[in-house]
Amino acid sequence: MKRILPFALVLVSGAWIYACSSSSSDDNSDNTPDDENQGEVDSGGGTTTTDAGHDADAAKTDASDSGDADQAAPPVEATNPIPDGTVATSALDGVTLGSIGGVVWTAGGGGSGSLYYTQPDRGDGIGDLVFAVLSADGKITSPAQPGAPDLTDECINGIDRAGGIALTGQTLFYTNPANQQLSSRSTNGDTLVDGSAACGAKQNGQLVAHVQSPIDLVLANDGTTIYVVDSTNGVYKVDIVTKDATSIGMDDADVANQPTGVALSKDGNTLYVSLAKTSQIIAYSIAADGTVTKNPEQPFPAFTANNAVNNNTHNGLAVDSGGNVYVATSSGVQVFKPSGDPWGTIPVANGANNISFGGPNKTTLYIGANLGIYTAPVAVAGQ
Repeated sequence: MKRILPFALVLVSGAWIYACSSSSSDDNSDNTPDDENQGEVDSGGGTTTTDAGHDADAAKTDASDSGDADQAAPPVEATNPIPDGTVATSALDGVTLGSIGGVVWTAGGGGSGSLYYTQPDRGDGIGDLVFAVLSADGKITSPAQPGAPDLTDECINGIDRAGGIALTGQTLFYTNPANQQLSSRSTNGDTLVDGSAACGAKQNGQLVAHVQSPIDLVLANDGTTIYVVDSTNGVYKVDIVTKDATSIGMDDADVANQPTGVALSKDGNTLYVSLAKTSQIIAYSIAADGTVTKNPEQPFPAFTANNAVNNNTHNGLAVDSGGNVYVATSSGVQVFKPSGDPWGTIPVANGANNISFGGPNKTTLYIGANLGIYTAPVAVAGQ
């Protein structure tokens, strides 16, 4: 019995020590981070992130990358469309032209494309609609060159005070104030849309709609609507299928301030109109049902007033793919952000009348000036 008792005490003590040690180990295991919670030491002496930490860091990295991408490629509307030092240069080479009412570029005719343009008065009280093939370096070397599609010197003169011009497919639309109408003609071979073969009958083209004093126009995205500026009566919405012309209902005060230019935003939901007498650009909202309403807020400041040259006071408008608004003025082409803040001015000798985008990428601005045609590069493509 005396021998057994000490041995039993040893066993009990050992068991008690073991139990205490095990309990302490369990407590420590709850408070000591394991590899999954703490991270591992890499071979370079650093620590690798855990799965949870890695996901968080990855999310931060993605967000950072996204921010960097935004900084590297700003939205188009945040890009200044006027390259530094841009000045418009003449598109004429050995050719002299008077005041230009409208100009439009087309890819046909040669490597640099071709131009249709209007002269409200060529110097003898008569206007012209002219087709010119551009040279390899983009110059007009001879108006109405051979190969002009259905537009020869014999058949294009006599359009007094011709102004705005637009091309869609093979149909050319232009304002024809002397005959108080919006006209069109086909550019497909020798056949005009009125089917006439007589040169005299070709001068006025096909009647699209009667408008008293049309001066400029813009084609809508639907392909069947044209907005026409009547300098004495406001802006008309013309359906080229039914030939109906409906006033958009401009305020009398705005009509009295002589609307001269018109343009549409890329989405077709905003109509811009320039007023010559007050040097303003006013905006209208176009609803899904075609209703046109003047915007309560007019953010655009006054632009430089145009001077009447050859009885042609014209402030043509254009809008690029970023929503920037261009207006032809006596100092050149002034450019505004969609918000109305100014980007700057592209200087044009003798002032500008009308403008349009052209070239294969629509990054060339064609400018109908008071004396000739000019071009300027832009950093934001046209529509």
